[in-house]
Amino acid sequence: MNSEFGGPQFQIANIVGALGQPSTIVPLSALATAGLLREQQGDGSALFNIMRNLGGSVGTALLSTMITQREQFHDFRIGERVTPYSPYVQQFLSNQSAQNLQHSGDPAGALQQAYRMLQSSVQTNSFVMAYSECFLVLGVILLVGSVTIWFCKKTKAIGAAAAH
Repeated sequence: MNSEFGGPQFQIANIVGALGQPSTIVPLSALATAGLLREQQGDGSALFNIMRNLGGSVGTALLSTMITQREQFHDFRIGERVTPYSPYVQQFLSNQSAQNLQHSGDPAGALQQAYRMLQSSVQTNSFVMAYSECFLVLGVILLVGSVTIWFCKKTKAIGAAAAH
């Protein structure tokens, strides 16, 4: 990922998600209600959906927290390297100040704007790193969950067995 990613770069991931979600939710729903009597399957399905929604809310909160913490971590780590003594930082500030000075005519304001641009660049890169890590974690969790479903035993519904 980089800061230029947008809709077109996520199309394949969205297609995979759109195809993969039913492939996991339907078997999980069947597993959740398989051991219930026919009269209880409606209640079991409702309880499964409530827990799925609750799990989604908790997952969203955890992911939001992870993004915030990882962004702060990366911002701190990048900030350790971005010092006024670094030749790259000095060159960046010099080039940006010169460009800003051409537009504004104020040397102090041009330097302040260059510092803001540097800070914005660090923050943007920190967010990109944080989101990349979160996508990786989600991918691993979904892959493990999808593989786990294949190892579950097939069960017959009790209500179907009782009807025979």
